[in-house]
Amino acid sequence: MGAYAQRGQVVNLPIVFGDGRSRTDFDWITRLPENMLAIARQIKGGNGYMRMMPGLKKVADVAGLSRGSDWNTVSNSAYRVMGGKLYNAGVEVGDVNGEDRTPMAHSRDSQGVVTGNQLLLYRYDGTRKTFSNWPLDSGTGVNNPQFTWGDINDVCHLRQRYIFSVKNSDTFWISSLEDESHPDKIAPFYRAESMPDGIVAIRAWRDYVICFGTASIEFFGLTGDAQNVYANQPSYTVEAGTLGRETVCQYLNSFAFLTSPFVGEYTIALMNPGGGDWSDLASVQVKKILAGYTVAQLQQTRLEAISFESHKLLIVHLPDQTLVYDHPVSQAQGLPVWTIIKTGVQNASGPHRAIDYVNEGNRVTVGDKTLAVLGAFDMTTCAQYGADQEIVLYTPLMPFTGMMLSDFEIDASVGGDSVTSRMWISATEDGSVFGQEILIDYNTPQQWLKRVILHKVGRCRTVIGFKIRTVGATPATLSRARVRVS
Repeated sequence: MGAYAQRGQVVNLPIVFGDGRSRTDFDWITRLPENMLAIARQIKGGNGYMRMMPGLKKVADVAGLSRGSDWNTVSNSAYRVMGGKLYNAGVEVGDVNGEDRTPMAHSRDSQGVVTGNQLLLYRYDGTRKTFSNWPLDSGTGVNNPQFTWGDINDVCHLRQRYIFSVKNSDTFWISSLEDESHPDKIAPFYRAESMPDGIVAIRAWRDYVICFGTASIEFFGLTGDAQNVYANQPSYTVEAGTLGRETVCQYLNSFAFLTSPFVGEYTIALMNPGGGDWSDLASVQVKKILAGYTVAQLQQTRLEAISFESHKLLIVHLPDQTLVYDHPVSQAQGLPVWTIIKTGVQNASGPHRAIDYVNEGNRVTVGDKTLAVLGAFDMTTCAQYGADQEIVLYTPLMPFTGMMLSDFEIDASVGGDSVTSRMWISATEDGSVFGQEILIDYNTPQQWLKRVILHKVGRCRTVIGFKIRTVGATPATLSRARVRVS
């Protein structure tokens, strides 16, 4: 580009991602935006813009940290386990012992919660049952069969039956149609046998039970035979696996999952609808990030999906950071678009504190990883529970060899806040070290036409890239970064 840029020409700079150099292996890396979501809508002559990740506001104080959530289609409300309590639409409805994460599913009669290696059924009439064997005495002179299933790991619900997997096993169990708190009397368990990898997660999809192992994904379909309720569907088997109970979630009419090393590398995959194969959602940079963790660390990762406005987000909660993939804008750009969402500023920042996102129609509610609070998205701010947050964008390294540059400018939402916001702009010529940040005031009250512009940039020896950083609570939109060749 540098060879063709003319004096006086204004060159547009992409801000969906930037270029950089790793300080460990000095390889080229992609710098992801932080706390910003891309929107593929033409505005001001550009192909899209960046908007801040919605802020968080408190809805209610609760009993503890978030442990799990489930949108209940019977009550049309969100059930959540927070601390030692079960909540329905924010109202306490029961006690849940323990501190572990709680897989959840629901039936027409109850809300199921897995905790302490047991399946607890919280019935809508206020009573609670624990999944257990039938009483030995059937009252007919023939004793009921007794089974031992071990420690329950995960649960789903399909066709009036609770279906659960157990730890360190390739077996799943189904409940009875007569009483969902007891196992089926005739054919209560089934094995996923394509590979000796066990079942680490189980999900219901359409009329299938899907068993996720560490090296395979198997489908089981209904047979209509009471002697053998489910049968394996080998033509749907996917030769890929995942790592943990929560490293898979329903996304885009299929399932997204964090792959195990069985496929050759860590990546974020999307199973093809109907099984059989999978496609890659991760960018090269996301794969680099995943490769920095051990298997044990990634087993604690949680994937979840949330849709609002034009976004269809896949959120990946890693041990020390949170990644977000947005499908619509990725389709528009023709490449996977990822961003980082976080809590805190610069060196004091950490993973995004929200977890267990549920879109309740008129709002998106969230649990919390660090405080006993139920929160919700606040589209009017980027602050999280009143604390200012940091937004960071990068541009690619652009070749302007030997050229004088001026008038670096970016379009920002301005003039609409009661407090002046500030933006810091810095530059790099090697992709690793950024120079001194230059402060620019923007969003000054009533200054509707104020430009966010850095008049003097200087001479570029070979290439140059920019970093745009702002801290505050202002609902920010940024677009059309550009620089003038002097």
